[in-house]
Amino acid sequence: MRVFFYSMALFFAGCLLLFFAGSLDSKGVSKALVLLLGMPGSILALLGLMAISVTLCQYAFSGGFDYRERTRLFLEMLVLAEKSGQSIEQTITEFSKRGNQSFGGQYDQVARHIESGLTLPEALDKESGCLPARTVATLKVGHESGRMSTILPVAREGLREKGGEQPHPDAEYLVAVFAAATVIVGILMTYVIPKFKWIFADMLGEGEALPAFTMWVISISEAAKYFALPSLAVVGFLICASLIRRISGPPLKDQMVVLVRCWVLVLSAGFLLSLLLRDWDPFIGFGFTATGLAVGSCIGLCVIFFCDQMGWVDGVRYLIPWCRKRLQRDFSHMLAILLDSGISEEKALELAAESTANGVIKQRAQKAIAAVRSGTGMVKAVQLMDDSKEFQWRLTNALQTEFNFVDALAGWHESLSARADRQQQTYVAVMQTSVLFFLGLIVGSIMIGMFLPLIVMMEKLAW
Repeated sequence: MRVFFYSMALFFAGCLLLFFAGSLDSKGVSKALVLLLGMPGSILALLGLMAISVTLCQYAFSGGFDYRERTRLFLEMLVLAEKSGQSIEQTITEFSKRGNQSFGGQYDQVARHIESGLTLPEALDKESGCLPARTVATLKVGHESGRMSTILPVAREGLREKGGEQPHPDAEYLVAVFAAATVIVGILMTYVIPKFKWIFADMLGEGEALPAFTMWVISISEAAKYFALPSLAVVGFLICASLIRRISGPPLKDQMVVLVRCWVLVLSAGFLLSLLLRDWDPFIGFGFTATGLAVGSCIGLCVIFFCDQMGWVDGVRYLIPWCRKRLQRDFSHMLAILLDSGISEEKALELAAESTANGVIKQRAQKAIAAVRSGTGMVKAVQLMDDSKEFQWRLTNALQTEFNFVDALAGWHESLSARADRQQQTYVAVMQTSVLFFLGLIVGSIMIGMFLPLIVMMEKLAW
């Protein structure tokens, strides 16, 4: 915050010089003196404004984006500790005792829990939201199996996929196309078509009516004015809430902190713009906009948090084909590691399901565990988790060997990853084509509907 106050002082110093130069100019003082004071004032004010903007942006977003970065660095520290032969718990406590605040206060609390005698998974459970649920579950599997060195790379890979460190470029293009299409259709429906309606009202004579297709387009436009804007607002608020949740982490309190920071950022931008223009309209406009977005995003965050607590988000994620295949891959990979470690089949199924942090997988795992306890073979029990013929064939061959599940199922895991990537790419390509097709269809229908009355009138004049 010290940098912020320095930036504010720089900005107000520049504004003070500009005000003083303006007062001298009004009194008829030499232009050279006014220029001598005004130019440095302008430079100082602009530099201060830029510094304030950068500081506020960092204040608004750095805490959110640091959540993923802190998690990644924490896992890197665990990997280095494992390679050096030092225990993970000892590494965490020593790092905390040095007074390094790179990971934040929650990690210090984790270190305190470890010093009190808790294991790493137990300490992470005490500090909910310190790490993503999937990462915590994966570390728990490593602790239970005693193969932390093998589990840590899996946790890092899962964090990279879930955190989106390598976003799909086609997905970004799809979002841009969809946003452009929404804006274009919205302008046509709410601004262009009503103009044509007024023109047609002046052109039609008594007893004349517009073509049925034109009336249909106009009725859709009138309905869009009442329903489209609220619908887009709801979708926009949910998107904003999803972005805030993604960059801030699972705890609701952290999401609210990022939301307040964004509100302060927009409000400060309006305040600075009003000071430069000497007009409070921008501040009022920015204030209403920021408050509206904050309230809507807050409601969206509460809705998403409720759905997550009810397990509906896990159900939706499992229904998405490529997400389901990645969940199946993660479950199978963990199951193979645990079975190779000599853990019992029941415990292996339970821990492998927990490592996915998905409610649907956990429910299916309970059914598989019940089947194993009833005397059903492992292959039959796993059918309740994944009924694909290839997986059953590979697992059957793996069960005929001794402690070689990871190698036997490696090809299956690579196949699932490739299929998931291919399905995601296919979906993005189909959505791109569909959005462009429907955009062309809507724009074409609007043009036909608006020009059809003119064509009918020209045909009447020709006769």
